[in-house]
Amino acid sequence: MGIKIKLPFGLDKNNTLVHISDVENGKNCGCVCPSCQSPLIAAKGNIKQHHFRHDDGRDACEGGLESTVHLAAKQIISERQKITLPEYVVFSSSKDSRGKRYSKCFIPSKTIDFDSVEEEKDLHGIRADILAKIGNRPLVIEIFYRHKVDAQKLDKIEKADISAIEIDLSGLAPKDVEDWEHFWSYLNNPQHIQWLNNARVNDNISKQIEKELTREIQEQEKKYKQEDIEIEKAALLEAIKEIQFFKKKEHIDLLKKEALSHPAWEYFSKYVPYKWDEFPELINKEVPNGDWIFGCDRRIWQSIIYGYFILHKNNKFSIGLING
Repeated sequence: MGIKIKLPFGLDKNNTLVHISDVENGKNCGCVCPSCQSPLIAAKGNIKQHHFRHDDGRDACEGGLESTVHLAAKQIISERQKITLPEYVVFSSSKDSRGKRYSKCFIPSKTIDFDSVEEEKDLHGIRADILAKIGNRPLVIEIFYRHKVDAQKLDKIEKADISAIEIDLSGLAPKDVEDWEHFWSYLNNPQHIQWLNNARVNDNISKQIEKELTREIQEQEKKYKQEDIEIEKAALLEAIKEIQFFKKKEHIDLLKKEALSHPAWEYFSKYVPYKWDEFPELINKEVPNGDWIFGCDRRIWQSIIYGYFILHKNNKFSIGLING
């Protein structure tokens, strides 16, 4: 656990919350505790964190720090009339044809300016720490330092369908309360803010997100299709190169040279009643493109076809018998 903060704010004679950095040292600060109204002393030494302590020696009274942090948060939001909302995530998830998952969220994080800000305001039976409005749209702002919004209050917010956020100040460290600007930077960081309810989200928005997701996947499928076309083109060009190689005279001559050692001839030669150099023209006929298609000398593939179809009356034939 990090170093805890000490009381950084006090009430001045005008009943305005002031930061320790803005007052004189010692009793001359003229401040009282926002919680118990006891006189405060500004402790602004050179070693320890600057803070207010009670005149009787206490650093803080029971609940004083929590009350003061709440007051400071409400005051600075009221003064600045804005807040940075976190993104509101409405997930719609789907996969494309290649198993890639896509998801969409609806409302990105953004800073909004308020038209009005009221503290400790009642709305639909809900006591809001802050009730801000943008036009006629209300936003309940709850401050969490030691106690989160309880289930009963959250239930009321959801049933009334009011937009509401909770600002988590429970992690405040001394550096976060060095002055008002540091405090505001922490408070206004969307990482410290969560949605309790968002009245803008409804079924229509969910359907809109699904449509956007479908559209995104469709665009990706078009890209996949184009990629497949390019791959097929490349494969076709490679096949054409291979065919051009197989059709060359040098390759055909090589097939003739290696004919006697071809596996198909070694197997079927025992069934052929001819010597290699005595083949009749019937099964030694030059056929355009025949040798490179079958991948062997014409005497081999023609002998096998002749044997299957003519001699053995077999109507089942596969090129695999020759080059398999």
